[in-house]
Amino acid sequence: MKRLVEPASIDTILRFKDKTIQLKPSKSSDFDPYHLSNELINFLTQDINNVYRKSLAIEGYQLKKFGTRVKRENNELFIKLDDGNWFQLQNNPDSDENAHSFEYYFDDFGFYSIRVQWGEGNGYKLVNSKTGAITNIIGRPFFSPDGTSIIALGNDIEAGYSDNGFLKLFE
Repeated sequence: MKRLVEPASIDTILRFKDKTIQLKPSKSSDFDPYHLSNELINFLTQDINNVYRKSLAIEGYQLKKFGTRVKRENNELFIKLDDGNWFQLQNNPDSDENAHSFEYYFDDFGFYSIRVQWGEGNGYKLVNSKTGAITNIIGRPFFSPDGTSIIALGNDIEAGYSDNGFLKLFE
């Protein structure tokens, strides 16, 4: 199949009323692969066919590394703020939230990545470790190397329960 445009040649800026989106080529090595490898995820979740239960298996693995900052008690998820207080993640019934699972703590930037399970589909939250402030995002977050911007990707093409697209946040 012949492409009309080679992806390496794309360098586009889209300007909207109050947003700017820049598309440009990047290499996968430009991003810190903070999340677990696909091989490890497949190993941890090989006998699980429910996506939320898979996220709990991943959380169980991650708690071995981040257990001083994150804990689960009676099916509730708690994260430790920088002042030493524990912060409980609460479900928001208005947005059909059913549960939270811990995915990663970005120590360099002071944010927790939390996966949110809805009745159907899922999303993510970034939780500030200083203030406990929550930012709802479309998908798994990726920080720029200097921490000044974040991109989150949502890709539920098959089932369509979760939002698709990308979101770029700036500090």
